[in-house]
Amino acid sequence: MKKLTEKVDRCCRDVESTRNIYTKSLVELNSYNAKYMEDMNEVFARTQEFEAKRLAFFKKLLYDYHACVDATRIMQYVCYVCFLFCLCCMCMCCTADLTMCGA
Repeated sequence: MKKLTEKVDRCCRDVESTRNIYTKSLVELNSYNAKYMEDMNEVFARTQEFEAKRLAFFKKLLYDYHACVDATRIMQYVCYVCFLFCLCCMCMCCTADLTMCGA
C-alpha cells in the first residue's frame, strides 16, 4: 500500500510539473503570436510593393513594345518623311543653284 501511495504521489507531482511546462509553453507561444503577426504584415507589405513595381515595369515594357510595332505610328512617320521630301523638292530652284555655283 505504501508503494502504491508513493507512486500516486509521484504521478501527481509529474502531472503538476507537466501542467506547469504546458502552461509556460502556451504563454510563450502567445507572446510570439503578436510578433509573428507583425512580421507577416511587414512581409506582406514588401511583397505588395514588389508586385506593384513588377506590374508597372511590365506595363511600361508592353507599352514601349506597342509603340515600336504600331503600324499607324510608322505610317505617320513615313508620311511625314515623304512630306518633307516633297517640300524639299518644291523648294529647289535650279536656276538659283546654277547661279550660286557659277559665282
